[in-house]
Amino acid sequence: MSKYKGKFEELELAIYHMIMEIACDVFKILLEEYDEEIMENRDKQRYRNMGLRNQNLKTMFGVVQYKRHLYLDNKKKTYIFLLDENLELETFGNYTLNLADRIKQLVTEVPYREVEEQLENLTNIRLSHQSIWNIVQKIGGEIFEEYKNKKEEENQGMLKTEFLFEEHDGVYLRSREKSNERGIEIKAGTFYTGWEKNGENSHKLENKVVFAAAIPAEEFIEIKETLADYTYDMDKVKYRIMNCDGAGWTFNNSDQTAVRQLDFFHIKQAIYMAISNKEQIKALYEMLIKKEYDKMLEHIKVLERECTVENKKKIIADLYRYLSNYRTELERYKGKIAYTGDKLLRNMGIQENQNYILITRRMKHRRMAWTKKGATNLALIVCDEINNKTWNKIDRESRKTKLNEEILVNATHRSVEKISPYFNTDGKYGINDRILGNMLTRLRNVSFA
Repeated sequence: MSKYKGKFEELELAIYHMIMEIACDVFKILLEEYDEEIMENRDKQRYRNMGLRNQNLKTMFGVVQYKRHLYLDNKKKTYIFLLDENLELETFGNYTLNLADRIKQLVTEVPYREVEEQLENLTNIRLSHQSIWNIVQKIGGEIFEEYKNKKEEENQGMLKTEFLFEEHDGVYLRSREKSNERGIEIKAGTFYTGWEKNGENSHKLENKVVFAAAIPAEEFIEIKETLADYTYDMDKVKYRIMNCDGAGWTFNNSDQTAVRQLDFFHIKQAIYMAISNKEQIKALYEMLIKKEYDKMLEHIKVLERECTVENKKKIIADLYRYLSNYRTELERYKGKIAYTGDKLLRNMGIQENQNYILITRRMKHRRMAWTKKGATNLALIVCDEINNKTWNKIDRESRKTKLNEEILVNATHRSVEKISPYFNTDGKYGINDRILGNMLTRLRNVSFA
């Protein structure tokens, strides 16, 4: 063991990668033996054997290279791999859905170059950061098309709710296009039906659905309304409540009967940016908290008249115009609805936090620059992970390829003999003496830098 002195981490990684290589070997044997069993027991009149075809399947533990039979279906006049049909094998290109999900998880957390490194360490899969970018564009593009087409789907599990809360905001990212100095705006929106307790002193959003994309306002509104119609039974919604910053596109809504309010954070932010005197800011904040909106507007008008600096005077005038234009929206939603039920009603203003989850955490820092397409597709991957939890329409066990006990039970005696060097044959998946011996031999030959 002296050769391993001071090299515990290297030894740990060597064993880890060795186990993955063995897993690839075992998977290859299982797939090929099951393919042989299918060939022997198929309907030979219907399925004509066209010979073996090579397949390189990228899995959670590396690339599995195996051969399976291609058949001509004489009834449907199409070519088919019966192994794939029997296993209900669904893939994303040559990637298993488990691996594709892992890539989706990584790209939402770290830059593509770090994903490249982590993938190789965790799965033995070597992908360039450009290949990872291409995968993100493909996944994000498919999600975008799926969301656009959801209005054509029937969702029998639509959530019935009396309240539907909705919030919008925009986040600017640095653009890769030098001509676009302002940057790329990703529009983001969140639907939820209320709040539920998530501990003694905390709450979480109930039945949340999100959407974020760097697309024109009209298209954004159309898709987010499609998601709302798909998720919630809009005929049962009695109170639809919107909380936004007042940007033109945020209050443009197909449902003009919605109760609207100006986001409290953005009101305070606008006051802070326009007024330089701290005592005046404090006074305006107090009026806002006490809901003395007319008094607050009149106070801003006085500050404008008293200001002698022209550019500063214009900034204060813009603040007055912003808040007076949304005078009705300054009122909080609780005072606008006649509700006497026992539903928990809290203050809105969650979009800033959702912006962090959907966009800022991954895309705003490290001097990153984006294209509209690249930013949209990555944001949609994050959205889809959140939305699928609410929709509960994707059953992970049926959606992903799974090797279950039935495959082993139905394996032929010949396949068991080939698999036995890797598994005990008493029903327990243990490591026997032969595989342990092979591992030790390989470990002895491991060289360290």
